[in-house]
Amino acid sequence: MKHIEIEYKMLLGIDQYQDILTSIQDKAECIKQSNMYLDSKIAPLYLNKQSLRCRVINDQFYELTLKQKREKDNLELNFDLNKDEFDLLKTNPYMIVSKYINDMPSDIEIIGQLDNIRYEWEDNGIYALDKSSYFNKIDYEIEYEALNYEQKENYEQKDNLVRFLKKYNIEFKENHTTKIQRFIEELKKQGDAND
Repeated sequence: MKHIEIEYKMLLGIDQYQDILTSIQDKAECIKQSNMYLDSKIAPLYLNKQSLRCRVINDQFYELTLKQKREKDNLELNFDLNKDEFDLLKTNPYMIVSKYINDMPSDIEIIGQLDNIRYEWEDNGIYALDKSSYFNKIDYEIEYEALNYEQKENYEQKDNLVRFLKKYNIEFKENHTTKIQRFIEELKKQGDAND
């Protein structure tokens, strides 16, 4: 399934995260997610502005996603996996990935995992408050995505997020690094430390 994603997001400090969490916890759904990232050593997807992940949601739903960064948005190709496919993905990634996505490098492998606790709620759009853990690192962020494409096209979601953050005396700062970018940066550091 194709999905156009236009969202705004911002990294938070732990105190900012806790302030927001305290006020939204009762109305938000808590979702446990794990992102297994996959890439190739021969032809890295990351260098081509793409990322490939398998997301496990609440230990029972499995989704393979190829995300392609475009000028103003991201194009996501999403494929639901069953438990058997997910188990096979862990031992033979190429067999499962090539079943759904053409032209994937044959040396696709799992390069690591990011675990995430997400609090999600709707208020003229979809908000997500995230606590992410990967390697020995923890970070916090807030995301906002519009409910419909007309709203996305007008980029109204930025104003909604700016207004929401003002309630907590937080100034919105645009264009921070994405989860995959932060993950890759940390992966490189781990590799350098092991050399």
